[in-house]
Amino acid sequence: MGNIVKIRCKNCNIEQDIKIGAGIRFCNIEIIDILFNKGMTQKLKNTLDRNKGMTWFVRKEAAWCPSCKKIVECGVLTLNSADGKSGVYRSKCRCGSEVNLLTEDHACPICKRKMELTVVGHWD
Repeated sequence: MGNIVKIRCKNCNIEQDIKIGAGIRFCNIEIIDILFNKGMTQKLKNTLDRNKGMTWFVRKEAAWCPSCKKIVECGVLTLNSADGKSGVYRSKCRCGSEVNLLTEDHACPICKRKMELTVVGHWD
């Protein structure tokens, strides 16, 4: 189950409710096409077929779109190979731009002050 968080910077007046984490459908590989783009599920299936023992995990994270100047939901796909190597892939914003995941210290992307995160609900 994921959380719905309100992310807010009092200094910049940025406020957005974002779904983060993973829901029950996130164990189904077809979710990749929804979070990323059409055809991505098949590419992942092909990669998994070629790399026996590889695992994957997908979730939503909060990110900053520099084009929209908004906090947005971002799909994050982590691939782990049998030999211990891993790769992390991010979806793009709906506008098509690359996004930057928010830092763990929740620094505002504009003023760099710490933003408030409040859990306001749950989703699945």
